[in-house]
Amino acid sequence: MLTEPATTTAPALRRAAGSRSRTARRAPWLAATAVLAACTALGTRAVSDPSPWLHLRVARALMDGQRFGSPDPWSPFTSRAFLPTEWLPSVVAELGYQVAGLPFLAWLRCLGILALLLATTWSARAVAGRTVSLLCATSAVAGAWPGLTERPQQVSFVLLALTVGAWWRTAADLRPRWWLVPLTFLWACSHGLWVIGIAVGIPVVLGLALDRRLDRRQTLRLMAVPALSTLAAAVTPLGPQLLLTPLTYRANGSEFVQEWQATSPREPHAALVLLVVGAVVLLWARSGRRPGWWQVLLAVTALASTLAMNRLVPVGAVLVAPLLADALQQHTGRRAEPARPAEWRGLAALVLAALVVAAPVAAHVAQRPTRVPLGLASRLHGIPAGSVVLDDDDLSGWLLWSQPQLVPVVDIRSEVYSAAWLRRYVTATTAAPGWREFVRDTGARYAVLRTDSPLTGALGARLGWRTLGQDRGYTLLEAP
Repeated sequence: MLTEPATTTAPALRRAAGSRSRTARRAPWLAATAVLAACTALGTRAVSDPSPWLHLRVARALMDGQRFGSPDPWSPFTSRAFLPTEWLPSVVAELGYQVAGLPFLAWLRCLGILALLLATTWSARAVAGRTVSLLCATSAVAGAWPGLTERPQQVSFVLLALTVGAWWRTAADLRPRWWLVPLTFLWACSHGLWVIGIAVGIPVVLGLALDRRLDRRQTLRLMAVPALSTLAAAVTPLGPQLLLTPLTYRANGSEFVQEWQATSPREPHAALVLLVVGAVVLLWARSGRRPGWWQVLLAVTALASTLAMNRLVPVGAVLVAPLLADALQQHTGRRAEPARPAEWRGLAALVLAALVVAAPVAAHVAQRPTRVPLGLASRLHGIPAGSVVLDDDDLSGWLLWSQPQLVPVVDIRSEVYSAAWLRRYVTATTAAPGWREFVRDTGARYAVLRTDSPLTGALGARLGWRTLGQDRGYTLLEAP
């Protein structure tokens, strides 16, 4: 009488345990599929950023054999030579555009988002399990989201995630990852944030030295990686002058470009990254385990990057992701299971499937861009070649690309203009005292400006400029 229930319930218990085991094995893959589907759905959209037009124009010029120097081939108002630091992804975008048009740029953006998710997962996987790593990678993508547009900076974020993951593995086994040197060469051909990739290694090596885990020989070997990476950046096709570009960009960027200005913690993406940094510190405090100095320095670097400028919030998001993964994994009290090749093959297959789905979606939603006055294109094309145009800076990339025969007063290459010229331009757009003199000095006979711009009203009401057309919030005017 007492043994019968045990006999009948044992198979049921084994079936229940087997069902729970299968559910546990499937859960990470279901979560990965859901995250990839969300990133694909949200990331495949019409081209809306003002920058890709400039990159297409630069690529077209380079492929035609044009070289940049002084005087600038596009504008007589510049004071510095333009250095095409993002030439490699620009050429890739132009080649794809020639085949598939604007949908290729939309698809390329989706590719960058999924690549960032995968690279950040790999970075966190050095210290955490599958589910925790995916969670932390998702938080990094969310924190970086405003910067994940149709621009070469996406390459920087992906390569940064790979670089961070490499240094975490170096912190574990003290072996230098020499492949970071050619990676930096590729990075320096793609975007200006290659400097951040080199800078990541320095606090790691310094922290390991403070933790007394390195002798002098090991320290020199590890420091050779950022040193050789700097040398690699100096031997790209742009040469050693590339090393000085961060200073050149910073000069005007901090005053005139919003993304180069200090971050407001009230911005949702910045608040999310700061919340993650705070969570890491809280988990460290609750665990009673003192983190290594190299981890502390990485956390400080992530915090400083996030607060320094809007442009670097994604950098903070990528830097803090493995810190959160490590802290969460430690909090569980379990060792992370090692990643197997089958896991990466499965994730790669999911990403490939997402990209296949994204292609027809991009073809459907991205045939026409947003935020540019396509309705004014024919009238702009009718303006005599060589005419100077008072332009809105956000529209200048599209103007350079779609109307190469025209000469904009300014464009989004802010680093090539003097600060004095940009200040006069900003003053003129508000119709503040001095705007008439600026218009006169440019020699402009046409203007394409936001309809609600004070300068648009001033040109019409005070100087008698007539309206030639309006579209999508922009007005085209001609001088009398």
